[in-house]
Amino acid sequence: MLKRDDALKVLPDTFAADPERLDRFQRQAQILASLNHPNIAIIHGLGRSRISNPNRRTLTDARA
Repeated sequence: MLKRDDALKVLPDTFAADPERLDRFQRQAQILASLNHPNIAIIHGLGRSRISNPNRRTLTDARA
């Protein structure tokens, strides 16, 4: 498929309900998105979604 590893960072609902934590999360994503270095993750997007199992952490292997 895409021949790359992708990771998904999820902010727990309790943090997403806290305006300070949500702002920090968004600032971190904006800062990382502005960087360009082979040893720093690339931010492909920032959005909101509901996950059916909030206790699940997902690491997507795009090679699968």
